[in-house]
Amino acid sequence: MKEWKDIMAKILVAGSLNMDLRFSMKRMPLEGETGLGDGLMYNPGGKGANQAAAAAKLGGDVAMLGAVGKDGFGETLAKSLADCGCDVSGLRKVTAPTGTASIYVDEMGRNSIVVIAGANAYCDMEYLKSCEELLEGCGILMLQLEIPFEAVNLVMDPGYNSENRRLIERNARSLGIPITIFESTIFDAVDTVEKNPCYLCARMRRGYLYSKAKELGCNKIALGH
Repeated sequence: MKEWKDIMAKILVAGSLNMDLRFSMKRMPLEGETGLGDGLMYNPGGKGANQAAAAAKLGGDVAMLGAVGKDGFGETLAKSLADCGCDVSGLRKVTAPTGTASIYVDEMGRNSIVVIAGANAYCDMEYLKSCEELLEGCGILMLQLEIPFEAVNLVMDPGYNSENRRLIERNARSLGIPITIFESTIFDAVDTVEKNPCYLCARMRRGYLYSKAKELGCNKIALGH
């Protein structure tokens, strides 16, 4: 019988690496107040690095893609992952400071967190495209939302209510969300269907959106109503 480690796919994690600075205190300072803390701990973190470390400790064959600064925190984070068994040879080292998370915790366990992305901003499309061989060779790709990504907010107008479209456009402008609207004839196709027209309309909407997203070169789709 094969061992689990012999059949596990290559795991590639592309994401964030942060040094977590944990400040403990009796209570959170008020606005404008300076308070005394009880202790400070430095812990390797970042959602991407945490995933990679956990997968490696469980026996996975793991490689990490991400960006760290050319500083002490960057060296510590890379070594921490390597000690867990991760391949860190693909990490990008940049002049920006390594990402940090300042975590303030009171004696009741309540916390506030401030994250400085720093070098994580350089885990971008240019860098990831340069790692194409690793991306194509992995069996499992793990991602988070702590690194830059490009999004297209795609809106389909099925053609049944012009007021709905005007409302969507107005709300998008108010929120500062750029949207790409395209036309379809779904309403004309389902308007005369008597049995389950809503189901057919929903199926067709998803098909139209998928086709348009593919045409625009999108590689991940999140559907919503």
